[in-house]
Order: sequence, then C-alpha cells, then structure tokens
Amino acid sequence: MFAKNSSKGGAPRAKLLAGEAWEQAKPTVLASLGLPAAADEHLAARAALLDGTYREVAGRLPDNAQIVLDDDGRLHFAALEPEPETASLLDLRAAVNAMLPCVDLPDVRLEVFSWTGQAFSSVTGSEARLKDLHVTSAALLVAHGCNVGYTPVIGGVAALKYGWLSRVDQSYLRLATYWAASATLIQT
Repeated sequence: MFAKNSSKGGAPRAKLLAGEAWEQAKPTVLASLGLPAAADEHLAARAALLDGTYREVAGRLPDNAQIVLDDDGRLHFAALEPEPETASLLDLRAAVNAMLPCVDLPDVRLEVFSWTGQAFSSVTGSEARLKDLHVTSAALLVAHGCNVGYTPVIGGVAALKYGWLSRVDQSYLRLATYWAASATLIQT
C-alpha cells in the first residue's frame, strides 16, 4: 500500500520514465551510470561475479573456525575480539577530552539558542513576548532532535509544561524559523 503523491510513502515505481520520455533520457542515463544499452550482458556478468563470490566464500567455510553451519543451514559467527587501542588513539582521546568544556547538553543548547533565538518568531510575525521562550524552544529542539516527544522534556517550571510546549511548538518552530536559525548559526 502506498500513499498517493507522496515523496516518502509513495510507490517507488510511480515516477519511473516510460515510453517516449524514457527513450529520450535513456542514452544520457545509461552513459552517466556506465551501463550498456543491452541489459542481458550486464546482468550475466553480475550473475557470474555473484556466483563466483558465493562459491569462493563457501569454499573457505570449512577451514574457518569462527563460522559454524548448523543443521538448518544457518550460519553462526563467533564474537569478534576488539582490536587493542593504540597509544596514539589514547593520546588523541585524552587531548580531545581536555579541550572539551565540561557542560551539560541543555546548557550548550541554551547558549546556541542565545545566538539564534531571534529567528524563532511567532507564526503571526509579531515579536515574541513569551517568558522563557528560550527554555521552551531549547527543550522542544532537544525533543525533536532526539525524536523522544514531549514527555522527557516536561518539567516543573511553566516553560516546560505540556500546554506551553505544545503552544510554542505550533507557533514558533516551523521550517522558516529553522532556516533562519540555521543561517544565523552558519554566519556565527
């Protein structure tokens, strides 16, 4: 089942070219993909390569102690041991950790919001007059960015109540304000 005229949930074959449109685009498409005009040769070569690869892997299975084939024909792989960390990796990790400031994610989000906050205007276009809009917007951006919904960001202050979050979400967070905030952030 597909959604009609949907770019995400639509039928994947619905936008394929057919007839005269395909005949006109075909030489360009084939040349850009590096494919021959006749599919039979290309598919035969791909099938031979796949068959050869399968046979090569199957030939090495009996000698590999890490792989076991059970009675139902299923492959079971032994757990891989981690590669030891090199001294240079440990030094690099320590250097990066020493450079990172010790802050919580909400504090970082609020600081970034202080640079971009003016971009989040009301859908009416009027200036924002909501108290603690920065707190509500930061919580909503975290909720949307982490795809967790409102529940984890709901808190004891008015700016983090469900109704307030919902109101700000509907009135202030929209594609135009995301674009404006992103442009401000890029320029910063």
